Amino acid sequence: MKNAWMPAVVATLAVNTAAVSAQTTQDAKMLTMEEGVAIALAAQPGTVAEAERDQFEGRAVADIDVVNETGEEIEFKVDLETGEILNVWTDDDPTDDPAGALLADATFLIAGDLNGGWDTDARAIGAVLTAGRVAEDLTFENRAGENGAVGLTYMLENAEALPNTLFLNTTSIVARSLNGTYSDSYAEPAPVAAPIGDYAAFIVHPGSDLASMADLVSAFTANPGQGAIGGGSAPLGMDHLISAMALGAAGQASDFGYVQFDAPQPAFAALMADEVSALTTEFRQALALAEQGVARILGVTAPADTALPEGVTGLHAQDIAFDFVTWTGFFAAPGASSDEIEVYNDAFAALYQTDAWAQTVAANGWIATEIDAARVEELIQEQHEQISAALRDLGAP
Repeated sequence: MKNAWMPAVVATLAVNTAAVSAQTTQDAKMLTMEEGVAIALAAQPGTVAEAERDQFEGRAVADIDVVNETGEEIEFKVDLETGEILNVWTDDDPTDDPAGALLADATFLIAGDLNGGWDTDARAIGAVLTAGRVAEDLTFENRAGENGAVGLTYMLENAEALPNTLFLNTTSIVARSLNGTYSDSYAEPAPVAAPIGDYAAFIVHPGSDLASMADLVSAFTANPGQGAIGGGSAPLGMDHLISAMALGAAGQASDFGYVQFDAPQPAFAALMADEVSALTTEFRQALALAEQGVARILGVTAPADTALPEGVTGLHAQDIAFDFVTWTGFFAAPGASSDEIEVYNDAFAALYQTDAWAQTVAANGWIATEIDAARVEELIQEQHEQISAALRDLGAP
């Protein structure tokens, strides 16, 4: 349900190490490796044993090992933008080594464009992993195309050549596998964790006569085949499917209309002109619009025990027994061992305990689902059944 027309609300917090390498010669502010080495040697005279580009706490750094006159090896991380020495430690003292990380290195494979929704979420999560010293070295690889199919296929076809690679997976990718958008199956990569997610929200314009989900259903019932809901996904995509599942749980047949919008302006124009009765969108987007006074929230697909902001009600509170979370998670290559999955699980569990995680979740308006591998697998099966049933009700082939 990552709509193409939604504004980017998450700043890019981490930089692809490969991109840093490509930009070094172009960015006048970026120091060269030689300059980084000179800074380290000025702090500790000696012989350079090793020097390489790296990433540390979301920054491009020079990782430099200097051997002093007594033979002791001292490691420096020098910020290649500011010249600041970010960290110094002796390599023979593991208690002094910030790389006592659960993940020594890993690559996040992202099936979306650079600076797109999936990309910004993945890089933000990666930045917190390194800032919290849970991961030492993360890189990011974008394999965009065909609504995520290119990235999924790349992971499946190159599984053996992708050690320590985690594929960013979402509920949308599951739906696209089921509705025929993808030829490959979402089920082949191995679930690791789903740290964040979002609910869906139904919104109307502030002056709408509709005050509840019951009013929306009544409007469709009174005018069969005439009402429509708008959304940012394609027909049979997440917005359409969630609308069908929610209204179906409320007793409304699936013969309501659905209109796809590629940008917010025509969507709101249609809403104000009563060309659509409501819009379905991400809850965090709906909250932002409600706070701006340009929309009103009818209902949210949150579980019954979810604490919602004042004035916002879930579907369960309106006697609609339906909830749905669109999760964002990470999956390992097919064939990953149980030991590998356990290491990844431990890393994400450690991440959730850091102050940096709580701060980033709050800053980005995420819902911290913090789901482990076993629960992700269960949730996928549940949503597989829900989505498959909705597709059948909508007459999908």
